[in-house]
Amino acid sequence: MGGDHEVLGHSAADALRAHGIDAQVVEASSLAAIEAEVLRLQPQSVLLDLHLGNLGMSTPLIPRICAVGIDVIVLTGETDRAS
Repeated sequence: MGGDHEVLGHSAADALRAHGIDAQVVEASSLAAIEAEVLRLQPQSVLLDLHLGNLGMSTPLIPRICAVGIDVIVLTGETDRAS
């Protein structure tokens, strides 16, 4: 994660914590590392940015995370509907 992704992730986690929701930011160097950390943490839900900067699109993670019963909420600042 880097730049605006990092700021958004930490801001969202801070806002959730302010409302009593346990929130963690997963910072990783690959999609596989993100998936492994999410599976290790076993949260009830994941807030996932659609475009992860240098890591590319997060779409491959969505079905794999959902398959283990974790809800995925996807957000994006993308304006290209083809993404």
